[in-house]
Amino acid sequence: MKKIELDDELYQYIAAQTKDIGESASQILRRLLSLPPLTEPGSKIKVEISEPIDTKQIVKKAVDISEPSEEKQLAPDSAGLQSFLDSATLANVEHSVERFLLMLSEMYKHNQALFASASETTRGRKRLYLATSQEALEEGGKTCKPRAIPDTPFWVITNANTGRKRIIIAQLMASMGYAHHVIEKACEKI
Repeated sequence: MKKIELDDELYQYIAAQTKDIGESASQILRRLLSLPPLTEPGSKIKVEISEPIDTKQIVKKAVDISEPSEEKQLAPDSAGLQSFLDSATLANVEHSVERFLLMLSEMYKHNQALFASASETTRGRKRLYLATSQEALEEGGKTCKPRAIPDTPFWVITNANTGRKRIIIAQLMASMGYAHHVIEKACEKI
């Protein structure tokens, strides 16, 4: 088996995709890339990476291969969110944290049930990203700087860098079933 180096952000993204306790990074990537699971311990593929990994492309690939359930296909208002992303309201907001909070608020407004469901699966390896209380987020660390998402009962961590905020938005939107091009646009707007 070949070892590869990953930056912290990419590692956190892969770890956040864990579905079962004890699932390895290799198993997670196989699932995300729609590859069959290994059947024999000796059949591991050796991989050598000569170019740097583009985190944005990994997020894009993960979103591309997610298969939304029937409920998710019917629910999100992609046109409404896309209109908000193009609005002067969002364009005039100077700070990325404020744009992040406004986007989350808008997604909640478009479908509260899907937002609530997706918030449960949008998390890091060791901490929650979204919760219905400040205290729940602070259990993962006091420095997470939780902030209330406007006009919702939810809180979100805000001490993450812009790349992490993009991953949070992409994971949440993919779980809600938004179209890929809308997810890309939202990530660009943060």
